[in-house]
Amino acid sequence: LTQESAAEISVFEESISHIKLSTGVNNMTEMIIKMCQHDERQAELLRDNENAEARLNAAKKAFFDDQEELEKIKTNGIGNTDLDRHYVASINNSIQSEQSECKIMRSKNERLEVLLLGLRQGCIRLYDRLLPYYSALMGEGEPELNDIDSTNAKKAAKDTEKIMK
Repeated sequence: LTQESAAEISVFEESISHIKLSTGVNNMTEMIIKMCQHDERQAELLRDNENAEARLNAAKKAFFDDQEELEKIKTNGIGNTDLDRHYVASINNSIQSEQSECKIMRSKNERLEVLLLGLRQGCIRLYDRLLPYYSALMGEGEPELNDIDSTNAKKAAKDTEKIMK
């Protein structure tokens, strides 16, 4: 073999090893099969892409049509009904007022929960301080309590009520 032939064979072997690494195949038969199926896979992917684009375009068109219809309803109302801009505005206002009432109630509930948990912690501290004197005052053994570290507000309130009795 000449040096030119050896160089060409070396370049060819490097190319084949690079192709093997890129495709993840180990022998020439698998490589040939993979190369033959490449066109089929590419055509399948193109068909899938075209189908996805067609569905996307149809969804966009339906969305824009629905938006236009909604704007018509907002400005003109619906046929024989009294649904017009004023009615839609009153519905929107009532929704906003309900949302603000919901926020107020949620904040009240959060404050009450904090208050109940604080009361429970205070009772637990008081219980811990009075526990050494319990048997001397009541003449019995230590009282039995449920899980003291509960974060459930209702359960904490019931447990606190039991402690205070």
